[in-house]
Amino acid sequence: MYKKYWPGIAMLETKAYPTDLVEGESALARKTLVYPPGCFVAKKADDVVGYLIAYPFPRGEIPHLTDRGQIDERFNLHLHDIVVATSYRQQGVAKGLLSNALSQAKQNGFLTASLVSVNNSKKYWQQQGFSLEKQASKSLGYGSNAYYMTLTLQ
Repeated sequence: MYKKYWPGIAMLETKAYPTDLVEGESALARKTLVYPPGCFVAKKADDVVGYLIAYPFPRGEIPHLTDRGQIDERFNLHLHDIVVATSYRQQGVAKGLLSNALSQAKQNGFLTASLVSVNNSKKYWQQQGFSLEKQASKSLGYGSNAYYMTLTLQ
């Protein structure tokens, strides 16, 4: 992700999540260095209207909110963060970001994708084909009502 996008990404993250789930620009930027092909930005003119950050992480293991991924893991792509500006929701931005990430994952030989649903998003992810595996422990930093979900890619 280009440096010029980070202020917009940080702003979207701050608006999308409760304070205890906001990681900040530098933490998100570090995550993109682990696996750049898993990171995408949606723009409208010069404005960032959405982003997705994903990195390799072992299937079945729930990363702590502050984990950065494991570059040696090539079977599961963990979708760490996907955010779309409120004014651009219901316009296909999230589906486009997700489609790009999953296509890239398949091309690079990943077998599955995973995520932790937060902010009451479980139903949305189920509509995208993800299956509920287990509830995420609050000790991992995601708060209550967080669920680990997976999708088979190949």
